[in-house]
Amino acid sequence: MEKNDDLQKFVPVYELNGVNQIWEKLLFKGIKKNYSKGSVIEGNKDMFGYLYRGKIRLSAITAQGKERIILYMKNGCICTEINLFHSYHDMYSAEFLAMTDCIIYFFPKEMLSDVEFTKQYPELITNLVKSLSYKAGAFFSQLSEKTELTFIAQLCRFLYRQYLQAGSSTFKFGFSQIELALMFNIHRNTLCRGISFLRNEGVIGKCTKNCLEITDLGRLEELAQL
Repeated sequence: MEKNDDLQKFVPVYELNGVNQIWEKLLFKGIKKNYSKGSVIEGNKDMFGYLYRGKIRLSAITAQGKERIILYMKNGCICTEINLFHSYHDMYSAEFLAMTDCIIYFFPKEMLSDVEFTKQYPELITNLVKSLSYKAGAFFSQLSEKTELTFIAQLCRFLYRQYLQAGSSTFKFGFSQIELALMFNIHRNTLCRGISFLRNEGVIGKCTKNCLEITDLGRLEELAQL
């Protein structure tokens, strides 16, 4: 298990789950909104949200409309706070998409600069800073891999993290090929060639949204350069 823990440190995070659950004590101060699956969650520079139920994804959208998936978030995560700090909206915009039916509570941005609020709830501010560091680390590691590794190595590291999280060599994958192409910022044909390569190498068997089968874990680690 220690080996897996050590290797996981070298694999970028693409999903956060429950890192801000401590904020649920403050739901009575928030504005509750429901979003149906597939709907875009509006960005508001004056508010930040807490994802109470559901799953959302954060994408960067260029001025030309090109999308790259950055991160997925599940129950118990502060979300949309990037709109409070992001100052390059003319070049890139942040889009939040509901992957399932979602419940989000929104809070005014002034809450984060309120000295009295900080004094009353220091544990919430500490938790928020910690989760922001998780996201910064995720973004940095993704960019670093994009610079240093081939696409095959990036894909293998991603598959390896999914294996670690599932704790099994056969599991529900949960990602479509379209999503993977957007995550790695590549053409879908390039992704298909990468998946075919791994199949031919005997590294994976089935590779669908409902099932991923890893058939040679050692070779996967080797290709991932772990």
